[in-house]
Amino acid sequence: GKTTFADFAFVISPYLQALRNGTLDKLDIIYFSYEIDRISKEFKFAAFFFFYDFGITTYTFQGITYDIDQDYLMGAKTYVSGKTDKGEDIREVIPITPEHKDILKAIYYDRIIPMFGEYDSKGNQIKPGIILVIEEQDNPTGMYKYLLNYARKHGTFKMEKYIVSDERGKTETKERIIGFEDNTPDVYRIIVTDHIRKLILERGFTMKQNIDKWLEYTTILRNRCGYVAVNICHSNRGIANVQRLQHAGEMIFPTSDDVKDTGNLAEESTVLMTLFNPSDEKYNLTRHMGVELNQFPRYRSL
Repeated sequence: GKTTFADFAFVISPYLQALRNGTLDKLDIIYFSYEIDRISKEFKFAAFFFFYDFGITTYTFQGITYDIDQDYLMGAKTYVSGKTDKGEDIREVIPITPEHKDILKAIYYDRIIPMFGEYDSKGNQIKPGIILVIEEQDNPTGMYKYLLNYARKHGTFKMEKYIVSDERGKTETKERIIGFEDNTPDVYRIIVTDHIRKLILERGFTMKQNIDKWLEYTTILRNRCGYVAVNICHSNRGIANVQRLQHAGEMIFPTSDDVKDTGNLAEESTVLMTLFNPSDEKYNLTRHMGVELNQFPRYRSL
């Protein structure tokens, strides 16, 4: 649920808030989506707006009720229609109903294009939205250079020259950023990375070094440019430790110590949010923080 929560909290909610305030031109989101391609994400958002705009969350096919999700809307949801001579399942696509097709079309023009922009059949953007989705993976330095160029379109960096020496006494003059003059200071700019383990490794870097380098860059952009960096990451397996489970019981939840690969992520964060699925069999829990899990099969703690 990490991506779903981050999308709602840091993409959809700011969009709806800006829409209510009439300030859509004051919101820019760059989304490094290395888990989900742009088209799938558009359909995922469309499923949300089926609920938000029309109050529709499910559909019924051949007497069975299903959730409206991106697979159904994309024509990728299948059902078993029979067996082959070898006993294998025959799967066919569940067709989207004419009513839902009309709703999807309305959502596309009213919600998806304003958010994601419009693209031609070759995937070239012909009309911008508030979200720019970048699917091509890069290393931290490549992503940072892209964001610096993006920032230069809206302001000017203040640079300072300094000299560094190596062990042989050879000196080199370099530049570092000491400030940023933003020409559009009233615009919120949000940088979402899903997820930080998907970045291409810098040459010779370990996963920890790679993530730390990206954190270094996003911290500079936060401190100098005021950008909001939303980094999605995984937790390690420490939360499943038997002794820890016995000690915490139903009150167990991930902490900053459970962030995978590097402790620097929690230290650099202004806010750290953790999600937890207590229904996973390995935790052997029937209750979590006072909630009976059998009553809420999709329960997550935040």
